Amino acid sequence: MAIAFARARYISRSDGGSAVRSAAYNGREAIKAQRTGEVFYFKHREAPDHHEVLLPDGAPAERASSDALWNAAEAMEKRKDAQLARELVLALPANQELGHDDRVELARSFALEHFVSKGLAVQLDVHAPHGAESEGERANHHAHLLITTRRLDENGFAAKKARDLDPVIKRGGGRAIVAEGEAWGQLWRDHQNGYFAEQGLSIRVDATSAVPQEHIGPIRMRTPGAEANVLAEQIRRANEEAARDPEHVLAVLTRNQASFSEYDLDRHLKKHIQDEGERADVKGKVLGLDDVLALHDRETGERAGRWTTRAVRDQEILALADGRRVAGGGHRAIGVGDRDRVMSARELRADQLAAFDHATGSGGLKIIEGRAGTGKSFALGSIREAHEAAGYRVVGLAPTNAVAQTMKEDGFARSSTVHAELFRLKNGRAQWDRRTLVVVDEAAMMDAKVTGEVLREARLSGAKVVLAGDDRQLGSIERGGLFTELKKDHGSAEITQITRQKVDWQREAAHDLSDGRFEDALRAFARNKAVVWTSKQDELREKLVERWAKDAASNPSASRFVFAYTNKDVDALNKDLRAVRRERGELGEDFVFTTKHGEAAFAVGDRVQFTDTLKGAGIYNGNAGVITNIDRNFGRIGVVLDAAAGREGRKVEWYASEFSGFRHGYAGTIYKGQGKTLDHTYLMHTHHWRAASSYVALTRQRESATIFVATQTARDLRQLARQIGRNEIKAASVAYATRDELSAEQRAKLDEGRAAENARPALHVGQVQDGREKEQQPMASVVEEARAGTLRTDPRTPEMQAGAIAGDAENQRQGTEHQGATPEPVVAQKSKKAGNSDRRGPADDRAVAGKTETRQSVPGARNEEGSPGTTADRPADVRVLIAAFQDVNAGGNRRDSLGRALDERSIAAAVSRDADVQRERDARPIYLETAYRDPKAATQRLDDIIARDGPTSAALRLSADEGLLGELRGREGFFAGAKAREEREAAHRATEAIGPNIVRTAEFENRAAQAYRGDVEKQMKADAVEVRDVSDRAKAALGKIAVAKDDRERAEAFKAVSADREIGREIALFRKSVEGRFGEDGAREIARATASNKPFEHPSVPKSEQGRLGEAAKLYSAARSGEVASRQQAETERLAARESQSTRLKQ
Repeated sequence: MAIAFARARYISRSDGGSAVRSAAYNGREAIKAQRTGEVFYFKHREAPDHHEVLLPDGAPAERASSDALWNAAEAMEKRKDAQLARELVLALPANQELGHDDRVELARSFALEHFVSKGLAVQLDVHAPHGAESEGERANHHAHLLITTRRLDENGFAAKKARDLDPVIKRGGGRAIVAEGEAWGQLWRDHQNGYFAEQGLSIRVDATSAVPQEHIGPIRMRTPGAEANVLAEQIRRANEEAARDPEHVLAVLTRNQASFSEYDLDRHLKKHIQDEGERADVKGKVLGLDDVLALHDRETGERAGRWTTRAVRDQEILALADGRRVAGGGHRAIGVGDRDRVMSARELRADQLAAFDHATGSGGLKIIEGRAGTGKSFALGSIREAHEAAGYRVVGLAPTNAVAQTMKEDGFARSSTVHAELFRLKNGRAQWDRRTLVVVDEAAMMDAKVTGEVLREARLSGAKVVLAGDDRQLGSIERGGLFTELKKDHGSAEITQITRQKVDWQREAAHDLSDGRFEDALRAFARNKAVVWTSKQDELREKLVERWAKDAASNPSASRFVFAYTNKDVDALNKDLRAVRRERGELGEDFVFTTKHGEAAFAVGDRVQFTDTLKGAGIYNGNAGVITNIDRNFGRIGVVLDAAAGREGRKVEWYASEFSGFRHGYAGTIYKGQGKTLDHTYLMHTHHWRAASSYVALTRQRESATIFVATQTARDLRQLARQIGRNEIKAASVAYATRDELSAEQRAKLDEGRAAENARPALHVGQVQDGREKEQQPMASVVEEARAGTLRTDPRTPEMQAGAIAGDAENQRQGTEHQGATPEPVVAQKSKKAGNSDRRGPADDRAVAGKTETRQSVPGARNEEGSPGTTADRPADVRVLIAAFQDVNAGGNRRDSLGRALDERSIAAAVSRDADVQRERDARPIYLETAYRDPKAATQRLDDIIARDGPTSAALRLSADEGLLGELRGREGFFAGAKAREEREAAHRATEAIGPNIVRTAEFENRAAQAYRGDVEKQMKADAVEVRDVSDRAKAALGKIAVAKDDRERAEAFKAVSADREIGREIALFRKSVEGRFGEDGAREIARATASNKPFEHPSVPKSEQGRLGEAAKLYSAARSGEVASRQQAETERLAARESQSTRLKQ
């Protein structure tokens, strides 16, 4: 559909921006920034649907490449806070009546009309929907217009910027309004509607409404009849289809938690599928997937009523194995002298001192638990100082920017988010070593994947790690729970003495909350008149605002914050609380800004909180502060951020037209409050509250915390305690056992219980037995019993019933439908119908492991009309300008122009370089070392089994007999000590991971081999294309285009060439042969090289043929530039005709 969306921003050095980087990203190019020497490489991303540089009349032709244009633009800017370029992102219509050319035409004509015609240069890139930060870019076709800030003419860039085209600031209703994005949206709407009318199309841009209706997407508000509502219906249907895909459902259920219950599955399916029978069918398929594992209580062996996936469990097991390697890293205790110097300078309490001793002791992994308000940050500062004194380089990391910034303020010279540090490590911009200490604060908030990556990097580098956090507080949004498991494996030191609260009863209540005694804590709040009741939920906000206003009037200098659970409540509270301050005259003049949360008024004196990050301005998601100034001319906002007592807050500034991630800061969600300390807090209770969020909200205060509750939601303190004390299961899957991890006694007891259930007479739902109505057995139990082999109707063999990787019976029955297909591994795989229900043999497994047979022959291209041809296809009368590339290595194997061959050795080397293959190969020795007493012998046995039987059979055998490769570490039984039993449990978990690792390695090897072979064959095919020569008449015609003085003359020369059908066809075949030989990227490089008078080189053309390559490049560049000029002239004429017609209509 057509919509009026336009997003505008400036690219500024003060924000860390680079015009060269933006140009490279938008164009998917590789460009070197001449000012800094950086190379911005984005060729690995999918190329844009369209790319071109639009220059104003008279601009130098050498500026027609992105490289030349933006390096010149950056060279003009000397200030460190210079604005380098402006970018507009336009949403392009996706209506069926419109095609690619229409979308390009719309964007190009808009750029010509509003910028190029006014002397600015524009880089235009049209993108199909793709992965991006912006939701709109993921969902829509869109155009990026990268626009110079200075006019460009024959003398180069102007000395002064085009200030007359700066953001529009207008006034309305006595208030200043920054409306650049809105203004461009209106212009873009009018432009599209004009184009549609000219083309005789009935399409019109989707209307927007002045009154908010049903919310669809951020900020935008639509009329009920708008096409966006149609889109919403399409999204709903897409969600329904996704809910019918068992693998998609499984991915959704395990995205934010490591395991799921039958209730979680039912709730998800009920949300998207109305038909009960269909829901039951999908449910059975989900629980029947090979990848699904039923979980059991480790102590009793009883069913936990939860499930996970092999992929989730494998990731957790690998992370814990890395943790054990890091813990055993051999770091010595910090010297007594260094420790004593720190302790003499800092006064540590007994519990802080215990944590200090723990962290500075020997070993590579240390875990510290710090309850809310106990001074954990102070203890971490002591640990940092001791290690720095001992020669360690200390890196402070946190899951959020706000916590990372606090660590920096607390003395961590190098601090950042965990994600940023991992990015630097993976890209070679940072290094850890054995003299590195990594301190992660709020580590319990890290998700399992990130935790695993941190431990992996520490294992590889030998770094020491200190993880500090509190798993009673809010955890990660995505799947987590590993902090708790690491505590179990390695122990921890706990800081327990609460100092944040000034009043004794509040400190005691905080202890109660920490230990889960929510009713005791609430009774303490009630005794001290800190629980306020209303009868109805609707009255709650009014009561809270009334109390807040009274408290703020009596003590305006104190910090106070309101916690709510939903963003809807937060918005309403912010509006009401701000109204109190407006009524009292505490705020300055209102300025209305469009933020990512909607349009809102802001004034000097307002509290704001940030919901996005703008690193160049020093703004981080979670920061909060007070507005100190607003520039009415340019919409620049200044804020002083909150700071700890005794410290001065930082001053930050930003343009509202460039950054929209802010909102009022009087109220907020609980997640924003974790780690903060405030004077007074207010909690608005709703039914959503859970234990972790309640614990955080009720422990932020220094002086007072007040809870506001409606009896409509919780009738008394006891019910309130039950509501706010509800736990969400965020535990890792390894907190439970799989059936294979249970002891023989537990498995036998479990099977006896199931047999007893199955022995009862079958009853229909609602039938009465022993005076009770018998409930229907949950489907999850049925599926689990089918997997375990205890249902009487199970047709599988005992071997399959006992195996952890056996598929469900339905898969086995239907497997014969696909006989003859290449079998796929079943371990840690997404469930698919198997190729054959019989057990796979070695031959089948070797087919899975990788089809590495050498294929030296590469079929040549068919020489159809307009297609590039090879030597064998060439007609006798066709002349060749550049011959096909041919090369053979010493072994007689053909190589492509990049030196790659298709022999087994070359393929094996390419496979070894694949990142996924390397990761799986690196993981296997860890599993084997964790599992077996003699890992070297186990490795040799495993290699022999894989070589003999293939990977899938090896995985099956190992899953059925974990002692196949040797004696496991640890001990079991009555005489085994605690440490030996823990070691044996770790060994069991590791052996369970080996089978999936074997099959994944084979899959990744096969995929890497196929990808390498495909790339080489594609290059060989291109190398085999001969570049055709053209006749002297065609060369003369192209020469006229090349020497044309301007675009108009160039366009006329191209028209003359096109008018001669014979020459036109000859040039078209020549261009296709060039593009077939060098590819689209090579063709663009030819045009750029010729425009900048640089030689074009290519590995498929030897040095001896460089002269011919140069000739081909000039001919191709002339043909291409002529076509572009002709197209631009046609566009200019069309626009002129449209303007003329518009003028006549107005007259």
